[in-house]
Amino acid sequence: MRVLLQVVCLGFFVLIALTVYGQSEVSKVSSAENEIPPSIIHLTKGEREQLRAYLSEAGRLVRTNRSQEILIALDKALVLAPDYYAIHNLRGAAFSTMRDFESARKAFIKARELEPQAVDVKFNLAEMDFVTGKYEEALEQYLKLKSDYPKMPNQAYHLLRFKEAICLMKRERDEEAKRVIEEFTPYEKTPIYHMIHAAEKYNEGDEDSAEGWIRSAQEIYGAQPVANYLDSLAEAGWIQSIMQDR
Repeated sequence: MRVLLQVVCLGFFVLIALTVYGQSEVSKVSSAENEIPPSIIHLTKGEREQLRAYLSEAGRLVRTNRSQEILIALDKALVLAPDYYAIHNLRGAAFSTMRDFESARKAFIKARELEPQAVDVKFNLAEMDFVTGKYEEALEQYLKLKSDYPKMPNQAYHLLRFKEAICLMKRERDEEAKRVIEEFTPYEKTPIYHMIHAAEKYNEGDEDSAEGWIRSAQEIYGAQPVANYLDSLAEAGWIQSIMQDR
């Protein structure tokens, strides 16, 4: 039996769009001339400020899962800067919260075409395979990201390793998953230790123990940091989120 968790999970797409891309890219819109992305260099200062406002609004709305409003703000941004990859990346995040994965993938692919080296886009395309149950393909991409970007932000790195472990469990590569689990200690700055043990227990069919690990993580780290991990558990089919129940 899967548990309906009383939390709206924002999704890994959204986390990456906001933590790896979000605030840094928004700030570039109104930064010094030599720091402005080439795709928006043609805009006037006033137009860049307007673009920044649209992206800031989209980022704010993402946290509330108001996907249609996000898309409206991003459509306005596209009029100003149709070749700015970050807009397409956030559009993919919005579509993903609507569970329109076909549209999400198209948006992420467009973002990759515009910015082939963008790590946030690579994360999100890997996530597309994860949420559609293509665990071997997702795992391959996660491992490459781990190798290519060893200095990624700690929060993103831990979520990546969490998903790596889930992919291994889903492919019945339990010994490899165990080695990933054993890398973490109770003293991590994110809920990774507790949540990766929760995933292990769900994989073993021990729901009571899994829920105990989740409760401990929530008590220590708070609801939102844990929600980012709950989303992955929901996509793996071990729990059910409010968003999935709609």
